Parts: sequence; structure tokens; C-alpha cells
Amino acid sequence: MAAREGDRPDERPRALLAGVLQSMGEHRPMVVASVQAFAQAEFSDDVREQIATSYRGARRSFAALLLGLADDEVDDHAAATVGSLGIALVNGLVLQHLVDPADTPSADDVVEAVRALSGRAADDLRG
Repeated sequence: MAAREGDRPDERPRALLAGVLQSMGEHRPMVVASVQAFAQAEFSDDVREQIATSYRGARRSFAALLLGLADDEVDDHAAATVGSLGIALVNGLVLQHLVDPADTPSADDVVEAVRALSGRAADDLRG
């Protein structure tokens, strides 16, 4: 699942997402339990705090993986932005795969979509 040191920056998200999708069959019961925990967070302060704590740590790790850095090299802004995007992509793919595995986009599809959005954003900034 993890990108390897030396992978090209544009390959890191693809490697991460491909690994997540590949592992879904093996880890489905754990993933379903995690989704159920999210639902319980609405009703339990303890569950909500446990999930929030997990996210705080995961943001830095996701940013490190996507940027090709060690966790301790990731600043707070990168953790909050890049790490949150990584989590959002993974969570979105996982949820889609749980309900409709056949039509879940591939890692390549998601990376292509992010590139398309990035290109449009750059075009918009250029005016």
C-alpha cells in the first residue's frame, strides 16, 4: 500500500490508492467495523474523540507518504492540507467500494481526476 522511497511524486497517490483498493477484500470486515464506528461517533463522545485522535495522527502520516517525507519532516500546514486530502480520497474510495465495488474508480482514474482539477486550477490562476 505504501509508496516506496524514490517513487516519482505523481506516482505516490496512485500507489497509495491502488494499495487500498487491492486490500479491500482482505480487510473488508475491519473496514465495515470502521464505518460503523463513524456512525456511532454521532452518539458517543468517546468514540468521536478516538476517531478524531486517529485522524490527527493520520494526517501527518498521509502527508508524509504523499510528499515522500518522513513524518517528522511534515509541517502542520502540509499535514492539515495534503494529509486531509489523502484521507478524503481513501475514505471516499473505501465507501464507494463497500457499496459498489464494480463501479469504484481505479487509482489511475482518481489520480487522473486530481490532475484534471489541478490543471484547471492552474489555468484559473493564470487568468
